[in-house]
Amino acid sequence: MPKLATFETTKGTIVAELFAGEAPKTVENFEKLANEGFYDGVKFHRVLPDFVVQGGDPLSKDPKKKALYGTGGLKLLPDETSSRMHLGGAVSCGMRGDPAGGPIPGSSGTQFFICDSWEQQLDGKFSVFARVTDGMYVVRQMSALPRIGDRIEERIVITKVSIRPVGPPAE
Repeated sequence: MPKLATFETTKGTIVAELFAGEAPKTVENFEKLANEGFYDGVKFHRVLPDFVVQGGDPLSKDPKKKALYGTGGLKLLPDETSSRMHLGGAVSCGMRGDPAGGPIPGSSGTQFFICDSWEQQLDGKFSVFARVTDGMYVVRQMSALPRIGDRIEERIVITKVSIRPVGPPAE
């Protein structure tokens, strides 16, 4: 049965449909962590305007570890490159990057990013494990916030991620 992930954040709510059939290990791990409260208190630590917003680093729960944001929660999962495109709203596994900007194989983990627009150069390199079905305006608000480098100045926190089955259509 299809499932939805609801991200409650200090900026608003984002809802995404999970693709367990295409990225089973990634979705299984994401659901397990969400149900355990792992993402509660995690910050969106990286924002590139009109490109992506990124979160899921457990180190981002501690403002004193700001210099380390983006380095935690990696190298935990096998790569599950999907055939889904990185269209606006795609939720994809965060991975460590090489000097040329490509992903380092075997570096998937707890981090994820949400695409603000179609990022064709990412297609076939990362695991798209979900798609935003509601709340893209929240992603776009984050993408437009003032920042220093790729860090937004405002602390946007995930207060809760909950997983639920997709319900029957309303009549």
